[in-house]
Amino acid sequence: MFIADTDNHRILLWLNGARQGRTIAGNDTPGNSDYQLNNPSQIRFDSANNLYVVDTNNSRIQRFNLVSNG
Repeated sequence: MFIADTDNHRILLWLNGARQGRTIAGNDTPGNSDYQLNNPSQIRFDSANNLYVVDTNNSRIQRFNLVSNG
């Protein structure tokens, strides 16, 4: 399950049975650089497994490629 952790400015991946989630985008600090989020509110995926995040307070949509090459 993917969670927009709005007040902590990050996106979490929470696996079934896990005791805690893993941060996959953003961090605990709001910001406007490529790797930071500021109150993410919604997430969506496309057919290529790109994650799109509504980065509310930065008035932008961020795209993250979740497919790794290794």
